Amino acid sequence: MPDEVELDSGRLVVVVEQSMARRHRAMAEALDEIEPDSAPVSFDLLDGVVACFGPGLFVNHAMAVGLSAPVAGEDLDRLERTAIAVGVPPGFETVDDHTPTEVIRLLDERGYVAGDATSVLICSLSELSTTEPLTLDITDVVDGDVDEWAELSAEGWGHVEPAPRSANDRFARIAHRSGTPGLLIARDAQTGRGVACADLHIDADVAILGGASTIPSERDRGAQTELVQYRLRTAGESGATIAVATTEPSSQSERNLIRLGFVRSHTKRVWRRGG
Repeated sequence: MPDEVELDSGRLVVVVEQSMARRHRAMAEALDEIEPDSAPVSFDLLDGVVACFGPGLFVNHAMAVGLSAPVAGEDLDRLERTAIAVGVPPGFETVDDHTPTEVIRLLDERGYVAGDATSVLICSLSELSTTEPLTLDITDVVDGDVDEWAELSAEGWGHVEPAPRSANDRFARIAHRSGTPGLLIARDAQTGRGVACADLHIDADVAILGGASTIPSERDRGAQTELVQYRLRTAGESGATIAVATTEPSSQSERNLIRLGFVRSHTKRVWRRGG
């Protein structure tokens, strides 16, 4: 495990979660620019962020809230008013073993129910080993390539029904507008055909890896391994010191990231209130 995690794991969790929260706020702002009629809402709340993209979209909750500041009932009142106005159930993300028990008790008393856990993994960029030369051509997405990125993502995830496909395509446009450096496509070096895609966003010292997808016919050729290595190298060259990625706990994706130098940092989950 990297020294930074051992020395101050609690503080690192807060830094990482706040970086991911800011990323989602930037995405909400990009959605508002691209689709002003969708009326997403985002704002800072205490030490974190509330981002409500809207029905059917991928972020509709508070995140990194309460990790270093006390949460009161009026804070949840504001979250709930926002969610109701946007048309989604109120959601509040907690970090296992880091969100104070008083916050968990408050959520429980107000009828929130915890969802499934998400695993958060980190990698110290100061300890990267030398990687093998890439066999794929990996390039940043320019405006004309966003549709290609969206197509690769949808094919990899199997998004064929209208609702998930729409959310997939909107994610591509939002991430492209708000990400730094943003979306990436891995292409076969011989044919130029796109085989996989991913996303990289750098927030000060933290590099956030996401958006990974490989089309079924091109799996088992190491495309995501190369995309991870490319993003870690790019992040390190840009001055980031820590990389973070999220996966389903105990999944193949988590095992692959650990093989590439990541370690399990913590788990988190979104609590939602029904009714």
